[in-house]
Amino acid sequence: MLIIYTVVVFIPMQTNELLKLMRLKSYFARYIYKPNPEISHIVITGQVLVKALKTFCTELFNQDHSNSQERHAVAIQPFDPNNELELFLRDPNYEFSLHYLNGNPFNASDLSRAVTEKAKACIIMTNIKTHDPYG
Repeated sequence: MLIIYTVVVFIPMQTNELLKLMRLKSYFARYIYKPNPEISHIVITGQVLVKALKTFCTELFNQDHSNSQERHAVAIQPFDPNNELELFLRDPNYEFSLHYLNGNPFNASDLSRAVTEKAKACIIMTNIKTHDPYG
């Protein structure tokens, strides 16, 4: 009788609680980059502004470069992307090559989610229009 109660009542209740908790965390905070051994990737962090990222990706994935479609880029920022950036992430030219993680670039577990140890390079972007040399 106890087994039936567990299967019919307790497990579905716990599953619902787990699903509620998962919905509290955004997709980008849960996302883990899964590298393809045949495709190299780079990690991008710092002041990743949409305009700068568009310019960077246009150059990185340019058809004039050899094997431009055979690389990935993983951006790590400590927040979810704004609407403009999310639209850019869904651009058909980049949606399979550009990945975004909500995470802290100073946190080892977030760097691990981006598989930083296997990245070909780590790029730190800056805001060229800032007046504060330290921010």
